[in-house]
Amino acid sequence: VKNVVGYDLTRLMVGSEGTLGIITEIVLKLIPLPEARRTVLVFFPTVEGASLAVTRILAQGLLPSAMELVDRACLDCVAKAKPVEFPQGTGAMLLVEVDGSRLSVQAEAHKVARVCQALGSLELRLSQDDSQAESLWGMRKAISPALARIRPHRLNEDVVVPRSRLPLAMERFREIGELFGVPVVTFGHAGDGNIHVNVLYDRSDPEEATRAQRAAEAVMKATVELGGSLSGEHGIGTTKAQFLPMELSSQALALMRSIKALLDPKGILNPGKIFPEMVQGAES
Repeated sequence: VKNVVGYDLTRLMVGSEGTLGIITEIVLKLIPLPEARRTVLVFFPTVEGASLAVTRILAQGLLPSAMELVDRACLDCVAKAKPVEFPQGTGAMLLVEVDGSRLSVQAEAHKVARVCQALGSLELRLSQDDSQAESLWGMRKAISPALARIRPHRLNEDVVVPRSRLPLAMERFREIGELFGVPVVTFGHAGDGNIHVNVLYDRSDPEEATRAQRAAEAVMKATVELGGSLSGEHGIGTTKAQFLPMELSSQALALMRSIKALLDPKGILNPGKIFPEMVQGAES
């Protein structure tokens, strides 16, 4: 039932990364699987064009179940790992999936296609069944395994920026990679501005590992400067704790620490997570 009585303690617990309590039981509501889905894979000459397509698609009143934006660097990584084809001059790939009734998904997929074509897409591939949809998803799903062929290790940051600033953010991240001399590739969920920024490096090379860490810090700073957030999915944990003051004020951090102290006075619940000084204490 709908319930807005008192503080939303459920959201507080869910977002606490285990630092405020232990969840012993979860009740979930399930919805039926959609009757059908259609997938549209589109190649654009620029990230700007692909990002504008995302905005225009949503402006049409469509609510795709997936909108994945992939930069050229990612596509090049995939091409080194497996045979793939994309048009000459490609700067970005956009994968859009709609689901619902069989009649509605056909109409919505064609709306997506028309928007992309009007914005100068280079090539468009539209699935007609689930098998073709899986084939189109193949290039997106091949990214993570392909990155390991470039460098054995990576720092995967799940930052978020306003959708309107996706092109600027992806360009800034590319420049950061050039500045620190490490490969930086980006892909993500364009519908909500959530970008996975992957800083690739080899841990056996201490000097490169240091540059990768500095690049990751620069990514965080750039994200906050663009009005974004340090994490859209993965949370803070230990690896992002040092960057928390970039986004949150000292007053906000003090309030969060007071909640932690109230619910976990002995500091035994997932110690060393979220707050910088607690992470440092756990490592010392």
